[in-house]
Amino acid sequence: MEGLKGITKLVVLNSCLSENQATLIAEHIEYVVGSTIKIEDKLAKSFSLGLYNGLGEGNSIEKSVRRGIANAMILNDSAEAYFKFWKRGDLIEF
Repeated sequence: MEGLKGITKLVVLNSCLSENQATLIAEHIEYVVGSTIKIEDKLAKSFSLGLYNGLGEGNSIEKSVRRGIANAMILNDSAEAYFKFWKRGDLIEF
């Protein structure tokens, strides 16, 4: 993991129930996204679309993650609770 410090800015774990892994990775990588439950494919794709569109438009990582979550909430009002975001080791609540 040490070899990725300073090179890798964002890790998005698109596996189900990845909160524990994300917590560990967040000790080494600046931004990490994980999930608390099994995410349906449609919901994961919706999140990814919002996230990567935000990044592609030049938005900050945090703003792009927020956009991904907002995009997922179009399909499921509870989606905000499914995605967890760490910034510099701290869990960020939206």
